[in-house]
Amino acid sequence: MKGILGGFVQTIKSFLTPPITRLYPYERPPLEPRYFGAPSLLWDDKVDEIVCVACNICARSCPDDCIHLTGEKYEGGKTTKKNIVKDYFIDLGRCSYCGICVEVCPFDANEMSPHFELSTYDRQQLVYDKDQLVKIARGVQRRMGKPDPQDVPVMGTIDPSQWR
Repeated sequence: MKGILGGFVQTIKSFLTPPITRLYPYERPPLEPRYFGAPSLLWDDKVDEIVCVACNICARSCPDDCIHLTGEKYEGGKTTKKNIVKDYFIDLGRCSYCGICVEVCPFDANEMSPHFELSTYDRQQLVYDKDQLVKIARGVQRRMGKPDPQDVPVMGTIDPSQWR
């Protein structure tokens, strides 16, 4: 009897609370600051060109082999780059959104964007080219270097006599 009354009370409570439904296309869900969406390419507004120098490290380190790029010699005089990316493709249908491509990039040229709306009827539409990757990266902050870990002790502060 106690279980039946408890279930009835829970049903009445649920009936009296307002629903938490979002009207998705019209109301965007709040995303966490560290949300890993689709990988994207960053654009340098100061020199008005892409940050990537086509070093190919991201493509070699990708466990899903979904990044393909080609580079060419840099002819511009805006920066000291030797190469610049010519073609850059990411197959977001194969991507596992692990972020390894972002972590290994020595130039911080790519970043995980908050882009998550990838539903489509054709898998070919999930292959993003350089222009699409730059477009979804608009507004994403470039990390200048990797942050230093906060909880790693500095050498000299640890007493080796304490070790076993």
